[in-house]
Amino acid sequence: MNLEPSENPYQTPVATAVVDPDELSPLKDPRILGWLAVISISLVSVAGIARGLIAGLSTKPWAVSIAVCTLSAVVFYLLWIYRCATNARLLNRRSDIKPGWVVGSHFVPFANWVVPCLSLKAIADETFRHRPMPGIQPVIVVWWVAFLTRSLILTATTVESGLLIWMGSTLVSWLTISSIIAMISHRQAHFRWSDVPVANLPQMLPLRTASPVHAPLKPTGSQIPPPRKVLLPVKPDEPTQGTDDRV
Repeated sequence: MNLEPSENPYQTPVATAVVDPDELSPLKDPRILGWLAVISISLVSVAGIARGLIAGLSTKPWAVSIAVCTLSAVVFYLLWIYRCATNARLLNRRSDIKPGWVVGSHFVPFANWVVPCLSLKAIADETFRHRPMPGIQPVIVVWWVAFLTRSLILTATTVESGLLIWMGSTLVSWLTISSIIAMISHRQAHFRWSDVPVANLPQMLPLRTASPVHAPLKPTGSQIPPPRKVLLPVKPDEPTQGTDDRV
C-alpha cells in the first residue's frame, strides 16, 4: 500500500513557519530611535551653525525652534542609549553596564563630565566584542571632547567670542555622534538577523526590516513516529528476536 508523504508515519516530519526575529531575539531594535536621534541632532547642529553665521536669525521664534529641537535630541538620544545599553547587557550578562545609570549619569554633576563617554565606550565594546570595529573608540573620544568644548563655550563665554571654535566643535560633534549611532545601531540589529544571508541583511539604520526568516519547526509529540521493530541476525536454530529502535 502506498501512503502519501503526509500519511507516512516513518517519514521525518517537515514543517515550515514564518518566524519573526522580534520573537526570537531578546534584543530590541535601536535603529528607529537612532534615526530620530540623528535627525534631531542634525537639526540642532544646522540651526545653531546657521544662527552663528546669520545675525538676522537671532530672534525669539528661531531660539524657540532650536530649544524644541534640542529637547527632542536629548530625549531621543537618551532613549536610544538606554536601549543600546540594555542590548549590550544582554549580549554579555557579566558586563558592568547598568542602563539606568547610563541615562542618569547625564544629570549628575561632575559625573556627567566623564561617565557618559565611558558608558558609550563600554556599550561599543560589548557590541563589537565578537567582531571589533577599528576606530570606533577614538571616534567616541573625539565626539566627547568636541561636545564638551561646545558646551563650555556656551556656558563660560559668549558664542561671539569663540564663534569659530564653537562652530568647529559643533560640526565635529554632530558628525561623530551620527556615525557612532549608525555603527552601534547597525551592529546590534545584525545580532537580531544572524540567520539571514549577508546579502539580505538590513543596511545602516534602514526604516524597513528585511524579510522574515523561514525556519523549520520541531516535531511535536503527536508528530513523532512510533517505534519500529528491527530484526537482528540470528542463527537458524534460534528464534527471531526483536528490539525496539526509535526513529
